Amino acid sequence: HVSVLGSESKSTFVCFVDLKKAFDLINRDLLQYKLLMYGINGQFYKAIKALYKAPLACVQVNDLKTGWFSTPFGVKQGDVLSPTLFSIYVNDLAQEIKKTNLGIDINNWNLSILLYADDIILIADEEIKLQGMLNTMNDWCNKWRLTINSDKTQIVHFRKPLVPQSNFLFYFGKTTLIKSSHFRYSAVWFRHGKE
Repeated sequence: HVSVLGSESKSTFVCFVDLKKAFDLINRDLLQYKLLMYGINGQFYKAIKALYKAPLACVQVNDLKTGWFSTPFGVKQGDVLSPTLFSIYVNDLAQEIKKTNLGIDINNWNLSILLYADDIILIADEEIKLQGMLNTMNDWCNKWRLTINSDKTQIVHFRKPLVPQSNFLFYFGKTTLIKSSHFRYSAVWFRHGKE
């Protein structure tokens, strides 16, 4: 159950963002730059750099195994370090979104973005604020060479029962985003109304 935040007339607009092949498409040169930017250097930096110097992979299903192939992008699937490297890669997205100050105010605290691995949620109390955050995220994605999956990225308008669904068209770049009355996020359904 999601309660509409704010006063009686306020709505909450939530964008559930799906990054397209997020772990697979990270640019490793940019990842190395970000590691240095966050002060990760010395032997640890050299170890990560060596780990990603022309890595090879294969696919195994039961007893069948493919040949080895090059993987020039992304973080290693199943590696314990990969979620941390991904978090480092997207950390400045959260900073950029927070700087916009376009989220919802809760007791003098602004909430605009939630991150869990490659799951991203943007939250606003006005359509134009959410669109501003989407514009910021689009700029960030262009800079850091990631993109969203527009078929899986959706917006839910949470509102009081008598408040009509917003007819605002939300865009990510030039792509119109899908509006829905519900969304499944990490095995939890978020719904507007009593479906």
